[in-house]
Amino acid sequence: RQACDDRVLQLLGPQMELIEEAATAVDRPDFASLLYGNDEVLVRYVVQMILEGSDAGNALFDWMAAGTERFLTQGQLDLFPRGDPRSRDAATVLMIMHLGMGVLRGQLSRRLGADVAEPAVAPRVGLLILDVYAAMGRWVTSDVGGKARAALAAYIRQLRPPTGEEGDEHDDT
Repeated sequence: RQACDDRVLQLLGPQMELIEEAATAVDRPDFASLLYGNDEVLVRYVVQMILEGSDAGNALFDWMAAGTERFLTQGQLDLFPRGDPRSRDAATVLMIMHLGMGVLRGQLSRRLGADVAEPAVAPRVGLLILDVYAAMGRWVTSDVGGKARAALAAYIRQLRPPTGEEGDEHDDT
């Protein structure tokens, strides 16, 4: 088992570097093949490893979340400052969202009408993700999105009044 876990980390290394360097990596000719070239068995193993909550699975998730945090803090310092607990939390949420597609792969494939593990289909999911992010970005910056954000921030303050601890001073609106 340890040998398999070690091999998974070795195989995922180039992808993690790619994610962390996404701002410049998109210009690489092998960008898409590195991002989407994983074998279905590897993807299923990674999902299972993380779901089990073993030491190796937790370490893998933490490594992936840390790489995602570095990605977020490279180009979006106004939203995700380095070392800020919210940046760490945002990276964790993003990882959970993306891993959810692995957990629910059957449902995703069923709804898309194609097996998302197929090499020709997986990049389609990537384009859909970018489209969703673009739409959500427009919505979040709209008047309605601003009101939703303000309502959530007010609700959080109602549930947990500021204590003066690190992170509480962040303006959620």
